Parts: sequence; structure tokens; C-alpha cells
Amino acid sequence: MKKPFALVINGPVGSGKTTLANTLRRHLKKTAFLGIDEIKYFLNSYERFNYKYNNISRDAVIAMSKTYIKNGFNVVISSSWPSPYFKKLKTALPKIKIIPILLTIPLEESIRRVRSRGGFYPIEKIKRNHKFYSAQKNPDTIVIDTYKKSIYKVKKEILVALKKDLGLVTSI
Repeated sequence: MKKPFALVINGPVGSGKTTLANTLRRHLKKTAFLGIDEIKYFLNSYERFNYKYNNISRDAVIAMSKTYIKNGFNVVISSSWPSPYFKKLKTALPKIKIIPILLTIPLEESIRRVRSRGGFYPIEKIKRNHKFYSAQKNPDTIVIDTYKKSIYKVKKEILVALKKDLGLVTSI
């Protein structure tokens, strides 16, 4: 059996993190999907844009990742994962291959995708979120521009990179 691994999918709002994570999960055996957005909504009295809730959710994802990995599962983590928490994840899973993925998208497309969902997300928050991810530079990160690409093409790029990086045999 291959050693479990963790994929950490980052990117600005609307870049396709959750969609990609769900698509990958169907193609990777024994893989758990941990979406920070989904986890934080379980918190009682959750307040949108309250960063305390994001940090509690990240801590929960780290604890859940340790449990899944210990039981032989891979994990795919989706959502904002700033550097301090990425380091915390690496510390919690010292012997596990952690593969960071950064999805990129033009700001205008990010705004369009967020607006098409129908919910309210202030433009200034979208701009700040987008600027944050544009500044991230990590040489180990797989960077994929999701603008004008189907989720299946993005999935294929990731699976090809995983096959090369981890020697995985998976149906692409």
C-alpha cells in the first residue's frame, strides 16, 4: 500500500477549490475531503467573516487530517490556508507528503463567479482575498490557472502531477 498524502488546495474565492476537491476525491482511492468552509458552518453561532471561526476550523481540519492519515486515508483539504497554518499542518503530519496546490483566476472572473452564486460577498473582501493569493510564492506549489479551463482539464493536470510526484496509478 502506498503511503498516504495530503493535498492542500488554495486559491482566491471563486477559483474552483471545492469543485476540484470533490472531483479529485472521486478519482483517488481512500481519500477524505476536508473543506474548511463546510466545517466552519457546523460551528454554533457561526459569523461570516469572523477569522476566529476560520482558525477554529483549520485546527479541526488538522486534527481530522491526523486521524485520517493514521488510518491510511489520503486527505484533500480545500479552502484558505495561510502560511502559519500550512506550517502547523506540516508539523502535525511530519512524515506525510503534503502537496500544495494554488488555483489562480483573474479578479474580474472571481467577482463574476461569486456573484453568480447569488450570495453576498463584498467586493472589497473579494479584492483583498484575491490580492492575498496573488502574493503567495512557494516553489513547491503546483500553480494552475483555472480561468477558461474545464474542471476536468484541471483535474487531469493535478492527477498527472500526482502520478509523477507520488507514483500513483489512477484513472485519468
